[in-house]
Amino acid sequence: MLLISLLPVAVLLYYIYKCDYKPEPFKMILRGLFYGVCSVSLVAIPIFFLDMIGLRDYLYDGQPTFMSQFLRAFIAAAIPEECSKLLMLHLLLRKNKYFDEHIDGVVYAACVGLGFAGYENIMYVFGSEDWMYVGITRAISAVPCHFMTAIAMGYYYSLYRFNVEGKKSEWAMKMLLVPILFHGVYDALLMTASTVGSVFVTIMLIGVVFWLNKMRKFSKEKIAELKKMDESDQFNEGQSV
Repeated sequence: MLLISLLPVAVLLYYIYKCDYKPEPFKMILRGLFYGVCSVSLVAIPIFFLDMIGLRDYLYDGQPTFMSQFLRAFIAAAIPEECSKLLMLHLLLRKNKYFDEHIDGVVYAACVGLGFAGYENIMYVFGSEDWMYVGITRAISAVPCHFMTAIAMGYYYSLYRFNVEGKKSEWAMKMLLVPILFHGVYDALLMTASTVGSVFVTIMLIGVVFWLNKMRKFSKEKIAELKKMDESDQFNEGQSV
């Protein structure tokens, strides 16, 4: 059960680690994972707020409707989870002397995202009777979703940190809004599927596959773009020397 929970996390962590020209210190990778685990606990704060204003009953305990599940996907999942991960990423990187390449933002964000995903995976797998099914489905959907939303967050965080094209305000907004969009649409497609007819369930599941593939292409393009920036910086440094 522990293996099926953490294996997809380890595979994706190895992938993003190898994308870096100058791999980050192992202690920083572990710290990023730890910060990701810590970010899970922060999600309880907005959920507590939802309980105070009476919205929790509508989102969780009432009869599921298309609207309640759609709102739950964003208000109770995507927004608090991505906000907590961004906060922990900022704490990890604000005084990080190793953050000296564009690609590093993606690497560290992926560590935080995968730390979150790993802890969440353990809770779901160990809390389910059909743990094998849950572990496999999450390995090919939920964990990659956390990974790719983290890449989006890290991409824009790097652009913000290095002030690319002088658009810090734009990058600051996108480092949070794009991950929320990616995460929210993914969750909304899954959660609302339980409220529609059998034919539409199939359409929703096809939508999940389509959306994950869209996120995958985005992630691949942005990693390549950051690598190109770093290659250009290294070339310019060599020329100046």
